[in-house]
Amino acid sequence: MAQPAETIRCLLLPVGELKVLLPGAAVAEVAAWQAPQPVEGAPAWLLGRVEWRGVVIPVSDLEALVRGTAPAPVERRARLAVLHSLAEDDLLPFHALVLRDVPHMVHVFPGLVTPEERAAGLAHGVVAQTVNVHGEHAVIPDLDVLERSVREALGLAA
Repeated sequence: MAQPAETIRCLLLPVGELKVLLPGAAVAEVAAWQAPQPVEGAPAWLLGRVEWRGVVIPVSDLEALVRGTAPAPVERRARLAVLHSLAEDDLLPFHALVLRDVPHMVHVFPGLVTPEERAAGLAHGVVAQTVNVHGEHAVIPDLDVLERSVREALGLAA
């Protein structure tokens, strides 16, 4: 069956009890989990830094950030979703989100994604929209706000 011309390939990323919907182009790679090295003085949601393809990148727990809670323990099926940075500089070329399970691809087209009321407990402004996609509840993050939060946590200039 052919997909409509306006189809966007997206990834549905399991970041705990939240599912995050991102366009596939925003994700550089889904990589194997590796324990981050902590960043002194960073908020709890910034788990630390890892080396990925020769670049040291920060790893965030998005669920802990948006809910304002402590990060959940990382389990065996965890992965890293390495995201392209929106800024065009060398300070933060990529950053990663911890995934609690394996993500899956979804094809999104007009009418498939419907907005929902913002779920309770999603306090941080990083959530741009709560949606329903293929019958699943998901959040669409504001990548600018997420990246700005990571930069601020690392003490990097915007």
